[in-house]
Amino acid sequence: MACLFEHRCLIPHQWEVCVPPEIPWAISIAQFAGEWSLQAQSLRHLRHRFQFLEMRCAKKYPMICDIVFLSGWWCSGVQNQGGGMKKRQCAGFTLIEFMFVVAIMGILLMMVMPDLSGFGHGARLSAYSNKFLASVFLARSEAIKRNSRVTLCKSNDGASCASDGDWSQGWMVFSDPNNNAQRDADEPLLMREAAMPDRWLVSGNAPVARFVSYSGAGSSHLVNGAFQAGTITICRKMTVNAESTRIVINSAGRPRTIRVMRPSCP
Repeated sequence: MACLFEHRCLIPHQWEVCVPPEIPWAISIAQFAGEWSLQAQSLRHLRHRFQFLEMRCAKKYPMICDIVFLSGWWCSGVQNQGGGMKKRQCAGFTLIEFMFVVAIMGILLMMVMPDLSGFGHGARLSAYSNKFLASVFLARSEAIKRNSRVTLCKSNDGASCASDGDWSQGWMVFSDPNNNAQRDADEPLLMREAAMPDRWLVSGNAPVARFVSYSGAGSSHLVNGAFQAGTITICRKMTVNAESTRIVINSAGRPRTIRVMRPSCP
């Protein structure tokens, strides 16, 4: 059988090794192996000798060694049957076989790609959900620590609360002792978060569409004093039947997350 590329077949004493002609070191290895095979008593002994040659090759010419010993360009033609040496055909591969393997690998890769895409979407969704959830926990813990009102609101500049748009434009946490859900000049800013990446949406239903405010007891309340409960949804825009996260704030102000499948976003 012919080797994959142009080759030179050395046949000393019924020993056949196919190697590229432009690699002198590989040809030397083949010649040495062919001459030495006359003294070999078994295929096991011969295989051990080839391992020794491979190590010598790898130290001086690692790239050539990979081609000769790993890609199938060399092939042994000696096997021990009934105490005698018998020639066999080379164990290399043809160009057609090589193309067939590449085609199968391509098909398998195409089957795996959707799973990898879904894994990346889930990882980003978890990261953005945890980021917003951490801000909610911060507002609640600061309110309890200060025994005073602390508000989380959407903000596009990190200095004042926004009256329109959704949470995707960014948000901030500030001390709000006068309970107006608006940051005044003398109210300290506790944290702020930049806008979400493109194609990601963070939106809340009516009770939490603009802000989430906590009292010193750790419960959430509207400006008029009524309890505040609602749901904030995080999803990727223009996706169909994709996973999304809901951050649900109950009447006591405790947040929790739920993973759901949405038919579309928004």
